[in-house]
Amino acid sequence: MDSTPRLDEHLAGEASEWFARLRGADGDTPEVRAQFSEWLLRSPLHVREYLAVSRVWSDSMPAPEGEYSVAALEAAALAELESKGAGKVVALSPDSHAQLPRRELPRSRILSRPIAAVIATLTLGLSIWLLADRFSGSYIQTGIGELRSVTLTDGSVVDINTSSAIRIDVDGPRRAVSLLRGEARFKVAKDPRRPFIVIAPQATVRAVGTVFNVRAQSTRTAVAVLEGRVEVRETSSSTPTTQSPPSASVDRTGAALILSAGQLAAVTDRGEILPGSGPSLDRVSAWTERRLVFRNETLAEVVAEFNRYNRRVIRIDDPVLADMRINGTFDSSDRQSFIEYLQQLEGVRAREQGDATVLY
Repeated sequence: MDSTPRLDEHLAGEASEWFARLRGADGDTPEVRAQFSEWLLRSPLHVREYLAVSRVWSDSMPAPEGEYSVAALEAAALAELESKGAGKVVALSPDSHAQLPRRELPRSRILSRPIAAVIATLTLGLSIWLLADRFSGSYIQTGIGELRSVTLTDGSVVDINTSSAIRIDVDGPRRAVSLLRGEARFKVAKDPRRPFIVIAPQATVRAVGTVFNVRAQSTRTAVAVLEGRVEVRETSSSTPTTQSPPSASVDRTGAALILSAGQLAAVTDRGEILPGSGPSLDRVSAWTERRLVFRNETLAEVVAEFNRYNRRVIRIDDPVLADMRINGTFDSSDRQSFIEYLQQLEGVRAREQGDATVLY
């Protein structure tokens, strides 16, 4: 099942801790500010979560202390930077703040002393980066049930699945895409001088001209090759080699694995490479057309896959039903037809309960 909610909760917690720390006794020290900047620059998601926490805090303040709104903090940062002769600052637009997600922030984490210098770091160093990086197309994310297709400057095509996020770097000598979460299929334009690298949480995948699928889950990264061949390497290994492997057959050497068309593998968070593991080739071939293909899979696995594409989830209350085997092809966007199909099976009933459909 998709792990995005757990990721957001974790990042929100980190952002809240930083918010509290920056307003503490040591929040204005160069060391703390440098650590904060490094944390923010790891991902646009960190920027999003920190600004969301800032907004919750500013919204929660009583009217007499309205000067502590995000906009006011940015204004204070601008004034401080100008007083120090700093360069031009590009602040986030009001619309950007309005679209930030709200987060529940424990009042115990809110301290009273604002530090304009720290907000200056955010405004100067990261408002520009967030606008230029996220909205220029180098950072792309999809919502639940949303599929997108992006053509890169080198001619490669990336299909991005539901609830996924990628960062793109294909300028100059480098061709790299970071799959931050979710799933994507890559149709790589041939360029022997510039191998195409996909960086996922547990693995890196190297290709020159091929079609392959990568799915990043909480404990493993799964790779399936539809055309050509790729090199899969667990992330703690050395940089992928620049020479093509001598054979198109699967050849595991240390922490690397060569996959040819029709082959798949998964890399675990322990650095293990498991040939033949991961979503089936039928599945990864069909999702770009919003089709979900299942071959003798448990109902629990089928429901988990369906839930990736729909906000209203399906739950199984009967462990016997969870082990039922399912075969079929379904439309990922037609949840109701899937439930009607299940109700035709012997012993399967469904009821609506709160924000879910329960199978029993």
